[in-house]
Amino acid sequence: EKAARKQIICNLLGKESNELSEVDIDDVSEKTDGYSGADMANLCREAAMGPIRSMDFSFIESMEADQVRPINKDDLLSALRQVKASVSDQDLQLYADWNDKYGAGK
Repeated sequence: EKAARKQIICNLLGKESNELSEVDIDDVSEKTDGYSGADMANLCREAAMGPIRSMDFSFIESMEADQVRPINKDDLLSALRQVKASVSDQDLQLYADWNDKYGAGK
């Protein structure tokens, strides 16, 4: 559900320095239809690495945490190219069909 995916992004990246607007989070939540909670956690983890990966590593040992740029929408979009949904629509349909046939109350 989109609202749950949005909440996961807010919970996981809200504690980090970020420049994500409500519109940015809403857009990414829309694009992650079919992602599980674990997929969303992986997406946020990957996005959080974006600012680190963009740094000049020759200065990394002397930098302070507040010198690392905030996470932005480009980091999330880049993470979307790396992290895919782990469960396909076909798999979900198989589970739903099984539940309809053999699930609780049958």
